[in-house]
Amino acid sequence: AVIIGHIPPGLWSGCWGEYSEQYERVVSEFEPVIAAQLYGHDHSGSFRLFYTGAGDADDDGKKQRPSSVAYATPSLTPYKNQLPSFRVYDLDLDQDRSQDSASDGEAELPASSGVVQFKQYYLDLSKYGGSQKAKEAKEEADGPITWFLSFTAPQSLGLPDLAPRSWRFVADKLVSNATIRDDFVKLGANGRAMMGSEGSLRTFACGVRHVSSARLFKCSRQNEEQFIRDYTGIQHTYVLTTLFSFDVIFDQFCSSMAGFLPEDCANIL
Repeated sequence: AVIIGHIPPGLWSGCWGEYSEQYERVVSEFEPVIAAQLYGHDHSGSFRLFYTGAGDADDDGKKQRPSSVAYATPSLTPYKNQLPSFRVYDLDLDQDRSQDSASDGEAELPASSGVVQFKQYYLDLSKYGGSQKAKEAKEEADGPITWFLSFTAPQSLGLPDLAPRSWRFVADKLVSNATIRDDFVKLGANGRAMMGSEGSLRTFACGVRHVSSARLFKCSRQNEEQFIRDYTGIQHTYVLTTLFSFDVIFDQFCSSMAGFLPEDCANIL
């Protein structure tokens, strides 16, 4: 099965807690038959890690085995200074991920499929549309266009493969090294700055490593309110009422609202 969606799982992408957690459970249950998870929404390239048993990287003090990866693909729209971009994913429907688990000393998984390579392409808009650079080069605004290869994974990333364990290695590096994080983010955005707030860049490494909200907050050292303000770049969360129904808002935030008692929250919900 190939899962294709718009918003990637995890609060860092804007997929709200309970819905993302349910999705985690589905991915965990049907892990052996899921060939790929492909998403968009972020306007630049990234990934999300999933772990065994809908767990997370460090549940119960034990490092969990990464079980699958969701990919976020850049957008074709040049929204907020991004370059139009797309990816071509290569899938091996006979790939056996048992070797991925065997290296961690766990029981082998049934034969499964997965993304074994992808290429990311981009369109250099400075060459088109009557830009100053295009005028100086005497290039026409319309006519044939050229898509350039941005990078190829796993080769350009220096990885042996695109197995979940390889992406965990990348995620760990992103968390521990801000320079590597910034370079990786720029690679996913085809050399441009990441579309999003400065806060979303700060929490990028935690966002790709942790789909679980609780682990995401722990990694970013923020509570839910702080995280959402940082992620959205907005100094209040009233904006959420335009995205979610009031019962969802109260379910997530009532206990932390000034002036609300636990019994008030219970009565509201």
